[in-house]
Amino acid sequence: MLCRLPSRLPARMWGRTSEKQSWRHSNQTPSTCLIHRLDHIVMTVKSIKDTTMFYSKILGMEIITFKACDVPIEEGPVPRTGAKGPIMSIYFRDPDGNLIEVSNYISP
Repeated sequence: MLCRLPSRLPARMWGRTSEKQSWRHSNQTPSTCLIHRLDHIVMTVKSIKDTTMFYSKILGMEIITFKACDVPIEEGPVPRTGAKGPIMSIYFRDPDGNLIEVSNYISP
């Protein structure tokens, strides 16, 4: 999932308000932003849907979904033990048949 910034973002993001407003339930788009260019951001998220909605609505980013690469997952996600604690892993094979493990540490 990739969010692309519009070619030109406004210069100011939020005006000061005394009341809190939820971006999820507001029909208003915040006024302007200080970001002019951004190459990329890599982050771990709990919900892709909520995160893409936030960044597209608040920063005006365009949501682009990449096509799948058709690499079959052999196992996972499964819990394992890493050097520093519990991890969640998936396993798949590279073009030479080597088994690849990709994992993330599990937050307590």
